[in-house]
Amino acid sequence: MNRKATPLPEPIAQLQRQLDQYRSTQSRRAKLPESLWQSAAELARQYGVHSVAHPLRLDYMRLKRRLNGLADSPRQSAEMAFVGEFPVSMREVS
Repeated sequence: MNRKATPLPEPIAQLQRQLDQYRSTQSRRAKLPESLWQSAAELARQYGVHSVAHPLRLDYMRLKRRLNGLADSPRQSAEMAFVGEFPVSMREVS
C-alpha cells in the first residue's frame, strides 16, 4: 500500500515548529504551556483532533478533552452531582 504524504496545513506546521523549539529547550517530561495547548485545541476544532495530535505528537485523548471543555485539571467528576429519580407509587399520585 502506497501512502502519499499529504502536505501539512501551514497553521499546524507553524505550531509544530513552536512545539519543536519548546521541546528542544525543556526536559523530556516538562508540561506544555497552556498557550500551546490552546493553540492546538483551536486547530483541532478546524482540522480534527487526529490531524493535529498526530503530527504535533500530542496526546489524542488529552487534546480531545480540551475540545470538550474539560481541561487537564483534576477530574471534574467531583464537581458533578448525581441526581437520581425515584419512582412515584400510584398512591402518592392520587
